[in-house]
Amino acid sequence: MDLKKYNTNFYELLQLTIQMEDYQKDELLKYARIITDKRKKERNPCLIYATYEIEKHTENGFIIDINYQGAYVVTNSYYEVGNTIILKFNNPYTCRNLCFFGKILWSIDFGIGIKFINFFPSKREFRCFVKKLFANKCLKINYSSFFENIIYKSIQYLNN
Repeated sequence: MDLKKYNTNFYELLQLTIQMEDYQKDELLKYARIITDKRKKERNPCLIYATYEIEKHTENGFIIDINYQGAYVVTNSYYEVGNTIILKFNNPYTCRNLCFFGKILWSIDFGIGIKFINFFPSKREFRCFVKKLFANKCLKINYSSFFENIIYKSIQYLNN
């Protein structure tokens, strides 16, 4: 699988979207729906304080969604796609630390998408954590609606 580098400036993307013709905006939203529908495992929205290490540099951040295959972590810096990451956080259900080794699949100025490679202490414990996390969530994020709302509200704001 080829890893791609994603480094998008939101303002530039928003400007391009605003300048599009209506039919182009419709095509973009259709494409966004297709992409979100292809996700194999549902993401679990969360807010988990975590520590991560990339290239021997340690930072703190928040995991804002997670599933069995990976996570989205808010960062303070841009990191290169393909870098190895060690992600650690406390499992509140067992009061033990969970540690993951992974690869950065995509990166933007304020966040990274991680694909998990190894789990410590165990994959079973992580699955139990995600199951409990998922069971405790009453709100599910519909990503396509989320992006549609951002684009719609941004267009309204800029047109006023």
